Amino acid sequence: MLDRYRDKPINNDYFSLSANGGVARDRVLLILQNPKLVAGAVKRGKCFQCFAVDIDQTGLCLICRSFLSDEERHAAQRYYDAV
Repeated sequence: MLDRYRDKPINNDYFSLSANGGVARDRVLLILQNPKLVAGAVKRGKCFQCFAVDIDQTGLCLICRSFLSDEERHAAQRYYDAV
């Protein structure tokens, strides 16, 4: 039975899903580069990645912000500079 699963490639889309149904981890940079999508998350008052309610002007909560890569952190900086 296990042999039939070993022959199939792993579906990486399954692993990129957010636990709470938010934006997948590999799409965070695309969201941060789009001010309209960030503004929508801020307007809703929920983190666009995990749906937590304590967010800042980037549309992310403290936990999700702590996992940003350097490139994502650079993209988020524009929202901090605008305040």
